[in-house]
Amino acid sequence: MNLDNFTPSQKIEFKSEFQKSLTTVSTAYNWMINLIRNFLNPFELTPQQYFVLRIIKRSHPEPLTLQQIRENLVDKTDVSRIIDRIIQKDLVEKTPHPKDKRASQIRLTQKGELLLNMIYGDLEQLEEVLLANEVTLEDLKQINRQLEKLR
Repeated sequence: MNLDNFTPSQKIEFKSEFQKSLTTVSTAYNWMINLIRNFLNPFELTPQQYFVLRIIKRSHPEPLTLQQIRENLVDKTDVSRIIDRIIQKDLVEKTPHPKDKRASQIRLTQKGELLLNMIYGDLEQLEEVLLANEVTLEDLKQINRQLEKLR
């Protein structure tokens, strides 16, 4: 994943550090999403479904509206469809909002909470994969600090 280690025929020339950063961050994002996708396969979840469940879990036991979930997602596409799929899996439930007839409330089911707890328990495996790739805990902290500046 290090762009500086390409062979001369593969060497990518960048006009600016911004362009190099954009490519590096995009490559790292794709690598991480594939890592997460492979990790979540046994749980029969997509990364998007997992991210939505994590958002809902943060407010648990309080429900969230679809709009609140959407506001907390990086990729805001097809949130309704993601919710419908995790409802079919009995991981969340949707009920009418008591004060706003146009809105619904989304909350974790017991099955959804148990699944997330299992996933959280297994997340250490992902950390081991990262740390096996010569990434230290301090590296991860530094990456997080730098990426927060971009937000």
